[in-house]
Order: sequence, then structure tokens, then C-alpha cells
Amino acid sequence: MAGSGAKPPAISFLASVTARLLFCLIAAGSPGWAQNNTRAPDLTDLSLAQLGTIEITSASLHAETLEDAPASVTVITAEEIRRFGYRTLAEALSNVRGMFISSDHTYVSIGIRGFSLPGFETRFIVMVNGHNIGDNISDSAAVGNDFPVDMDLVERIEVVRGASSALYGSNGMLTTINVLTRQPADVHGTGVRIETGSLGERKIGASTSFALPRGANLLVSGSMFNNAGAHQLYFPELDTPQTNFGRAIDMDGEKGYHLFADLTWKNWEILAVAGDRVKTQPISWGDARFNDRGTRAEDSRGFLELAYTKDLPGDRSLSWRTSYDSYRYRGIYRYDTSDGVDDSRERDYGDWMESTFTYRLPDFAHGHVTVGADVRIDLRALQNAFDVEPQPDEILLVDRRDRYAGIFAQQEWSWGKHWEVKVGARYDRSWLKRSAVSPRAAVIYKPAPKTDLKLLFSRGFRNPSSYDMFWTDNGISELANPSLRPETSDTYEFDFDREVTSRVRIGASAYHYRVSNLIEQIYTDGGLLQYVNADRVRTAGASFELQCRLPAAIDLSSSIEFQRSVFGTGAVLPNSPGQVGKLRLSVPLWRDRLRLSAGLQALGQRTTYAGATLPWVILPEVVASTKSLPGGLQLSAGIKNLSNSFYREPSGLTPTVDSMIGTGRTFYVNVAWHSAAEPDRTPSGKQPPSSATSACSKCGR
Repeated sequence: MAGSGAKPPAISFLASVTARLLFCLIAAGSPGWAQNNTRAPDLTDLSLAQLGTIEITSASLHAETLEDAPASVTVITAEEIRRFGYRTLAEALSNVRGMFISSDHTYVSIGIRGFSLPGFETRFIVMVNGHNIGDNISDSAAVGNDFPVDMDLVERIEVVRGASSALYGSNGMLTTINVLTRQPADVHGTGVRIETGSLGERKIGASTSFALPRGANLLVSGSMFNNAGAHQLYFPELDTPQTNFGRAIDMDGEKGYHLFADLTWKNWEILAVAGDRVKTQPISWGDARFNDRGTRAEDSRGFLELAYTKDLPGDRSLSWRTSYDSYRYRGIYRYDTSDGVDDSRERDYGDWMESTFTYRLPDFAHGHVTVGADVRIDLRALQNAFDVEPQPDEILLVDRRDRYAGIFAQQEWSWGKHWEVKVGARYDRSWLKRSAVSPRAAVIYKPAPKTDLKLLFSRGFRNPSSYDMFWTDNGISELANPSLRPETSDTYEFDFDREVTSRVRIGASAYHYRVSNLIEQIYTDGGLLQYVNADRVRTAGASFELQCRLPAAIDLSSSIEFQRSVFGTGAVLPNSPGQVGKLRLSVPLWRDRLRLSAGLQALGQRTTYAGATLPWVILPEVVASTKSLPGGLQLSAGIKNLSNSFYREPSGLTPTVDSMIGTGRTFYVNVAWHSAAEPDRTPSGKQPPSSATSACSKCGR
């Protein structure tokens, strides 16, 4: 996050190497390295029946269709990202059935099926090409501009609902999100993109990809952003002359960079990702000085991964990957004291290594078995808090490193054309926290070729993070709790999907969650924050979805979800809307060179931590986007919150301010350029492998 010191060695190394490589390649770029016409076909040109056969990898650690996946799954394609102008992962997820986002103007959080408690929400797993990007301090995963991968690199996003601890271990309680990037072999040439908007957004990025000797391919990309944010934010709770009448001026800015490099050669892949974001906080944790631009937060995240995947004779396959990860948080907090201004700093540094092995083979009963193991070792899990002014003072210095090991197995059977059964389990061992066993089972019935019924059970768990257990500032704002226990969730779900006609597809789900030993952020009687195993939670809900392909290539989709999440006392969870609705429409214009797309999101009433009720939120948006124009140009422009609706969102930053004003009407413009198309160089005009055929190299874990 924000600090004034030099970048740590790990992040600096990744950033330096990738940045230099990117500069050299872009400098050498020429129209000869052009955008290849042989990319995988545009998924939006397929029928709804063909869309249903898209292969995913995140639900079972191997490629399978949506109908065969033992979970309720949504896929966001690259074309959808372009059409609807998704600039961050959070914006893309906010349009998924049952999901919603909220912001406290420091971090953007995602919610699903009634869960999005204020604070660090860690009941999700977010991956890049199967690599978990959660850190080893707070276990949280970024989804805003602090997510380290640019959206124009994304081929698809797989959203797998339900618990996934049977495959991925801790934090796999509510949903798993796997962001799969474009394969270097499928992208050629150089691209440049520029973005601006009404909130002072300024972003520039470039990428290039080309073939190397001996069949290797390389894709590199980098971007920088500097967003001013809202000029003024009003906080009625702080409306006094001493606090500028509750008005925070120019306190919403952020800046940072994203770097990405992907090298593939035969069965090998080297993936390097690094990102950094500095955020000025209009409201920080505790009672920090209001309207003081010195208070800020900086997050740096990077990893380097080596992966090997191979299909073996006899319908067998194996995957091995090993990685080094690095996370840095730097915070500056300024407080008013009787001695003047207290300048307090925080440094959270995490480094860890992980290795995973997966092997899939046929059994003796016309099925398949998948087995695997992974190991993670913390090299550093440092949490450090100290005062700089008015006098130096060490507040917290703790480095509690952990080691993890997990083994898992999954059995899949197919009986005739109508039945599939999939069962699996995983055992996780932590040397610092507690062990866990996570089973799951799925029965899939296909009464007709275009109808699927799924009965699903899964158990997830979440270990308390190092931040939950050990963070304290000696009673200034937060207390530690080393005795925290893991929380667990049992999920029961029924999922239905049917293709009514080649132009109409419907789906429905009904689910029930039972969460025990919920780890919740509370305020003690003394007004201090602390994480405790506060309660149990019960959630029940149902959702419905409709997809239509109307005449003239008009696409329409809508969904509605009704749910209720309550504590054991019967009180509704904070930030838990009872209704979540989505509507999207996309209309082609100018021979499909131009698309006009519109969306509508609706959230039911929510409560804050203090028990205040926030009314319904309805947020319309509209986006105009083009396909590639002559000269390689591509344009996109959009308006968010088209109706300029006023709303507030729950937050858990301070006892005084427990809700934040939402963003009003804003617009953005994005201009991209790609080098001209190159001729087909494959022998006899054959098409090279597309990202669809090489998807197995990006299987989760």
C-alpha cells in the first residue's frame, strides 16, 4: 500500500525483470508481429447450445463442460468483458448471478449468497491460471485495481459456486474464481491502450507477444494508472467545523502498476505477475485524522511460477507446479494526540513457496480418479507496527510462520447417458492452525440431452489468518485473538439447467448453507476491533436465470436471487441483501462493428454493523464498444450509475462511520490499438491450436 520506503527485494526483482523485458519487446514491435486471425472463435457467435459445451477447468482440476461440472458455474468470456466494458475483476463479477460488490474507498469486496461481511472477506478463492493470489497475512484476494492482471489479458473467468475446500483447501467456502489469461500462442503483435474518465482516471498499458525459437511463445504486458477519484466525499457523522464539516477533499486517489509475463514451451510454462497499488484513504481504520492526505495504504503482490502439464497414454494426465509468492503491505496512519500528530506505520511482509502435484487416470469401472498433493511453506509472515512521531515506538513485531500440507482424491463415474456421480475429499494439515477434512459429492442426472439436474454437497473451511489471530496495536484500535478456531460451512444445493430452444436457456438453483464458528470482526465494549468466533450462520436461497438470443443477434440475459442469511440469534447478517437482480442487453449496430450494451443491477435492503437499514439500490449502466476498426483501433465508452442514484454501502472501518457514500454517475473512454493482422503462416493453411484446445495447461492447481 502506500509507504515512502524503497520497494522490497522480491517485488522489485519481479517488477524490474518484467518491466525491462516488456520495454525491449515493445520497442522491437512491428506490424510484422501482428494480431493473428487464427484466434479461438468468438464465443458470442455460437448458439446457446454450443455455449453450454464450453470447457472449464476449475471445478474438477481437468477440462469438462458446464453440464458435467459438479457445481453451479458461470463463465465470463473475453467478448463479454469487451462488450460491457469491465475494467476490473470486481466489475465483471458484479454482473454474475447472485454476486454483488461493495467498497469502503480503500478496498472493493465481493459478496455472494448473502455473505460480504465488512472487513477482510476471505471466504473466496481467487486464482490466476489456477494460482491462488491470496496472501499469507490476511488471506484476502484483491478484485479492484489492486488485482494484478489487466482485464484485456483475460480469456475467460470461471465462477464456481459452493465450497471448494475438497480441492483447494482453506478459504474455499463460498465460491472459487479462476481468471484465465490468453495463451501466448494465440496472441501476436503489439497493442497499446489508453483510458480516461470523469473521476480523473488515467491509465496506459501496452502488450506484445510473438513466437520464439524452438516453438516457444512469449506474452508480456504492463500498465500504469493514476486515478484522482472523487473530488469530495461527505460524511455526515463527522460534520463539525474541526473536521471540515465532514467533507474529505481529494482523498480518494490511487496509483499503481500491473506487470505480466507468460512464457510457454512445449509442456512447460513460466508465469510472472506483479502489481502495486497506493491508495489514499478518506476514512482509515480507527479514528485517524480526517481529511489528512498523509494516511494511505499500499499493497504489492507478485509471484513467479513454473508449471509442467502432460497428457499421457491411456487417458492419463499429470500436472506439477511450483511457485514463489511475495506480498507487501505498507500503511501510514496519522492520529491526533495531546502531543500533536501521531505518525503510525505498518509493515506486513509475506513470502512463501508452494508446490502442487495432480495426477488423473482411468479406474476399472469406466470412471476416472484424480489424486494430488500440495505443500506450502511460509518464508516470512511478518507483521510490524511502529510509531515514527512524536517519538519512535515499537508497537507490534510478530513473525508467526506456518507450514501447510494437503492431499486430495476425486472419483468420477458415468453410468450410461443419464447419470454421473462424483465424490472427493481432502485432508489439510497446518502446523500453526488446526487440521481439516473436506468432503464433497455430486449426482448429475441428464433426463434429456438438453436438460441437467444436479444434487450437490460440499464442505468448506477457513483457517483464521495470521492477521485475525496476531494483529494488535496495544489497545489503540484492535486486539489480537490467538485462540481463534477455523470456521466451516456445509452446502446443500440443487441446480437445474435446460436449453428450451436453440435461442432460449433457463436455469435455477436452490441452496442451503450452514456455517459454524463464524470468524467475525466485532467492536468490544471498549470500542476496539477484534476477530472472534462469534456465531453460526444459516443461509437459504433460490435463484433463477434466463438467457435469450433474439433476432438480429440481440442478446438478453436476466437473473434474480432471493436469499436470507441469519445468525443463530435470527439477526440478518450485515451487508446481506435479500434480493439481487441483474438484467443485461446487447444490441449490434453498424454491421456488428458497434455494440450498444446496457445493464441493470438491483440490491435489496442491507444493514450496517451498527444495525442501520440501507434502502434498495438500482444501478443502470450503458456501454458502446467497437470491434477492431480499420487501422487496428478499438473504442469503448461507458456510463456507470446512469441514473446518478444516491446510495450508501456498509463498511466496518470505525465505530463512528459504518457506511460510505456510493459512487454517482461517472463515465469513461477507452482507446486501444493493435498492430495489423499477419498472414497465416501455418503449413497448408492449417489452424494452430486455439486457447480452447490448450485449456488443460491452465487447470486449477
